[in-house]
Amino acid sequence: MLRGAVVGFGRMGITHYAILNTHPDVKMVAVCDSSDTMLKNLKRFTGVQVYTDLREMLDTAKPDFLIVSTPTASHAEIGVAAVERGVHLFMEKPFSLTVEEGQRLVEQADKRGIVNHVGYFLRFCPVFGTVRSMLGNGLIGELKTYRNDMFGRTVLKASKSSWRAAKKMGGGCMLDFGSHCLDLSDYLFGPVVHVSGSQLQTIYSAEVEDAFMSTLRHAGGVTGMVHINWSDESYRRPYNRLEVFGTQGRIVADRQEVRVYLREARPEAGVGQGWSVKYLPELEKGVRFSVRGSDYTEQIDHFIECLKTGQKPRCTFADALRTDVVIERIRKDAAANRELKWTA
Repeated sequence: MLRGAVVGFGRMGITHYAILNTHPDVKMVAVCDSSDTMLKNLKRFTGVQVYTDLREMLDTAKPDFLIVSTPTASHAEIGVAAVERGVHLFMEKPFSLTVEEGQRLVEQADKRGIVNHVGYFLRFCPVFGTVRSMLGNGLIGELKTYRNDMFGRTVLKASKSSWRAAKKMGGGCMLDFGSHCLDLSDYLFGPVVHVSGSQLQTIYSAEVEDAFMSTLRHAGGVTGMVHINWSDESYRRPYNRLEVFGTQGRIVADRQEVRVYLREARPEAGVGQGWSVKYLPELEKGVRFSVRGSDYTEQIDHFIECLKTGQKPRCTFADALRTDVVIERIRKDAAANRELKWTA
């Protein structure tokens, strides 16, 4: 039986705890958070041990693994404390506040043999998994371009109290929201080697961006545009949309369905000429316990399986660090674009 603990008991911490608390091979032994009210109620209704000090929890409860669901600015310090004690890590995205912090944690975790995973759950979405298989099988021919969009209503007014509005805490649309899309681009098309045309826009926030766009070129030659906006109230919940164009067809997908257009039928792949569609219920294999969607349970169960078998996680610290590098490059590219002076 694996002993688990959570630090940061907000929305994602609660989600992960609920999923893990039903896992047959896991016993949740401790939770660390800064809210006394949350901890008192948690201890009262669940009996789990609660702490306000991370190191005390790690030294006293002695978990085998730690779920990190705190703001990004604290990831490096928490990660080092866990690695020093030989505790395996599942860390919420984005991985690190700076590339330098992330690189050090990658090296330390690898040196100590720590199983490490970052929570980019779109890698576990059945629809995007199907898209990846289609691309890998050459279904739409040679890949040329793509567009990767994400919209939502996370920030609809100015706020000074939320960590999402604070740059030093890891707030901003690109880190907290758009990093999902940037990681998905890496997962589907390979490492990014160049960024251009980047623009960051504020809508309601004072010191962080609420929207951004950038053009990415990947090592294999594919070029795509990402467009992210977390201040769009026309969406009830976060919405992802991916379009991929190849020499033999086109793929359009979101988290609910994938549509494929082929110039010629591919009988061996079970796809006819013209448009075909597959819906999420056809693609899901089912999970033992679902909270907010099967992909959240899939990624947690995958992490536990990696702890049991020693297999490599689907999204390691090193994988997630590539997205941190892209974020840094987009910021630098956007800053350079602002400095350009144009005359009529």
